[in-house]
Amino acid sequence: GTGPALAAAFFGAMWGLGCVTFSIGVTSIGLALGYSIIMGVNTAAGSIIPLVTSANVDFTSAGLWVVIAGIAACLAGAGRPAYSREELARLAAECTEADWRAEEAERRLVELKKYRFLAREAASGAAPARDAVVVSVAGFGVFVELQGWQMQGLVAFRDRGEQSWRGGAGGRSRRQALYSLRPGDKLKVRVLRVDEERHRIDFALVEPAVK
Repeated sequence: GTGPALAAAFFGAMWGLGCVTFSIGVTSIGLALGYSIIMGVNTAAGSIIPLVTSANVDFTSAGLWVVIAGIAACLAGAGRPAYSREELARLAAECTEADWRAEEAERRLVELKKYRFLAREAASGAAPARDAVVVSVAGFGVFVELQGWQMQGLVAFRDRGEQSWRGGAGGRSRRQALYSLRPGDKLKVRVLRVDEERHRIDFALVEPAVK
């Protein structure tokens, strides 16, 4: 007959309804408390209903009362989360701080590798020209950031270790080209010196800004 099929359809619908109400309950009161209550009641009901509906239940059996005692303990513990709100807040703060420390350590390690790589370029005496953008202009030079590197350094207006740059429109001098720079201007620079301990990079102008 159609009895088994109807029963399967009914209980399948109840299962779907249970999934929906489970999500509503967890959303309403939180995962920790909602999960403990819902799963506690679910476990208790799933254990006791077959016992009640079974025709061969022996209420004098010690094993049955052990099961009932376990169900009672499950219901007694339902609704009691493993952590209080204060403990959860403390754990969340500790996890956030640990995550921040890990990210900061990773950032410093990557930055250190970049400094050492650029220092080797400067020591080789054949550092390539790199694209940069002007970040700010000061009275003693121009601060630039290497594009794609997230590393900033200084192109000094006066640098005894670098010869004057001449070229471009009108044969402008290196100093004239530097004085004309504005934040956002793009230019090409190469590494002169790297101070890893002080986190300082000195650049030399290779090509003037692209207006």
